[in-house]
Order: sequence, then structure tokens, then C-alpha cells
Amino acid sequence: ALREQNLPAVGKVKIFYTIAADILRAYLGRKFDIAALDLTTSELMSELRNRESVMGLHSPIERVLSDADKVKFAKWHPQMHHSEETLLSIEKLVKDVQALTAPIEPERAEVAS
Repeated sequence: ALREQNLPAVGKVKIFYTIAADILRAYLGRKFDIAALDLTTSELMSELRNRESVMGLHSPIERVLSDADKVKFAKWHPQMHHSEETLLSIEKLVKDVQALTAPIEPERAEVAS
């Protein structure tokens, strides 16, 4: 997995953030049937703002993707601990999206005999 490759430690920060952002984008694309890998961060965020099921997650999603954009395009060099924080953020976002989009099961009425 990405964490075990430890890319930032060997100077491959841009590759790390590209892969990390693509993991999140691919997940969101599959979950919401969006061509997320083909959209800019702004375009993807516009698509997600139309989804009530991810209300409250827009800021953390945008933060992860924007940080990746800064590394890829603005030559930002985050501190080493930031890469682990990014992975933890992505893991939490996936869990949160799953929880928000899980089908709601109707409560089972107990039948008294």
C-alpha cells in the first residue's frame, strides 16, 4: 500500500501526493458516478456540493485535494508528518462517506407472540 512505500522519505513527495489524491478521487468517482479523475479539484468540488450525502465533508475533501495540488503544481514541500496526516484524512473521509451513504435499514418491529 501507499503508506508502506514511504515515498516522501525517499524524496518522492510529488508522486506520493499524486497517488494519494488519485485514491480519494477514484473512490469518490466510483461512489458518486463522477469522472473524478478527469476533473480539476474545483470541478470535482462543484459536483460534490450538489450531493447532500456528503454534506459536512466538503472542507476536508477539498483540503486533501488542494494540498495535493499545491505539491503537484506549486512545488509546495510539506513537512514529513503531513504525508501521514494526509493518509489518515483520506482513510477517515472514506469511512465517513461510507457511513453517510450507507442504506438505512428500517427498524425491525418485534413481533409479540
